[in-house]
Amino acid sequence: FFFLRFCTLTLNAFFVAMAEAEVSYGAPIKRAGAILVDKQAAKTAKSLLESAKLLDKSRRAANVENKLAFPVSDVDAALALLQGMPCEVFEEHLMQSTARRPQEQLVAEINALLATRAPGTVLAASDVPCKWERHGDLVLFSEELFPDAKFDAVRDQLLHVVAVCLKCTRIATKTRISTDEFRTPQTHLVYGEGTIVRHVDNGVIYEFDIMKNMFAAGNIREKLRVSKLNCKGETIVDLYAGIGYFTLQYLVHTGAALLYACEWNPAAVMMLERNLAINHVADRCIVRPGDNALGAPHGVADRVNLGLIPSCERGWPVAVRALRADRGGWLHVHDNVTSASNATPHDAWVERGNEIARTLKCLLQETHGGEWTATVTHIEPVKSYAPHIMHVVFDVLCRPSPDPTLTPAAPTHHLPSAPGTEAPAPAPG
Repeated sequence: FFFLRFCTLTLNAFFVAMAEAEVSYGAPIKRAGAILVDKQAAKTAKSLLESAKLLDKSRRAANVENKLAFPVSDVDAALALLQGMPCEVFEEHLMQSTARRPQEQLVAEINALLATRAPGTVLAASDVPCKWERHGDLVLFSEELFPDAKFDAVRDQLLHVVAVCLKCTRIATKTRISTDEFRTPQTHLVYGEGTIVRHVDNGVIYEFDIMKNMFAAGNIREKLRVSKLNCKGETIVDLYAGIGYFTLQYLVHTGAALLYACEWNPAAVMMLERNLAINHVADRCIVRPGDNALGAPHGVADRVNLGLIPSCERGWPVAVRALRADRGGWLHVHDNVTSASNATPHDAWVERGNEIARTLKCLLQETHGGEWTATVTHIEPVKSYAPHIMHVVFDVLCRPSPDPTLTPAAPTHHLPSAPGTEAPAPAPG
């Protein structure tokens, strides 16, 4: 009896512990902790961890000598995500769960000011955005700050408090990107002077005007992936260069011999040329201003980047003409893919990849003659664009048949992708 009673209690304790740990039998146990990253790579690491929803925002990052320790919900998943970056597990995670978040600090400081300058006026947490972007000494909010009329008399002072708390000298707000042909940002400088900012991603310097140039901070994962491609000796065409989002990663990191940068927005072209000079790669880049259908080169590219969303389909014929007719090359096709709410996103991505490959095969044969193959070799999810809509990149290898003796090197992928995102070869036709 006592033995049976002991076994029963032991089993009960085991199942209670399992329930409290929120794990199921046979499932891997997530190991919370912290990841130590070199400060030079900290901004990139943080963006990746946030995108993967691994950053534990209930705890603060900690300075450890010349490194930053980021609290994460799953150490093993974080290490896999940051593969190739200088990082390690920080066992002595000293971050406190009770540490005050930046938004909480802002609310507290502003309410202290209001208590003396506008008694009876209280700022709620909902009055202050919980997220913002930092570009050098400028902080960019995605919504208007203190729009309520009750803050009119003290708005300038409130903005000064925000600047002090966030350690910046300029503050701007933005709304949705304009629907004009240039996708012009709708941005307003509300504190400080000057609209040119400097942003550093993966060792590449980007300068741009927040009033005139769009900067997609959410594309950091794809920028990192591009920077790891082996493009040694290649000629590349970037059909939608902008201020150099991907152009600069190719030129600085991949070993590309020459890149044609096509861009039709004059404001973007001006900053593109400035960024090429700042990063000392202008001698390997030919800028083609204007419509890429008219300015893109023909028959020279080993690789074409089509970094335009929601769709770059209008540029597919231009990209096919740019490829070398003797051996083809790679097309990196950006697209927004919609999946049904009750379906697996990966299935929608594969279906879309096969559609893209079939269309490109027809374009290749019409443009260059003879038989061609177009094979989706990799599908890379970049970021969520909207509910059930994912920004995805399809790597498409285009080759004349029979296969030529010389073929471009396959892209290397040092960043982990979502499980199962390798697409099968598209159906013939």
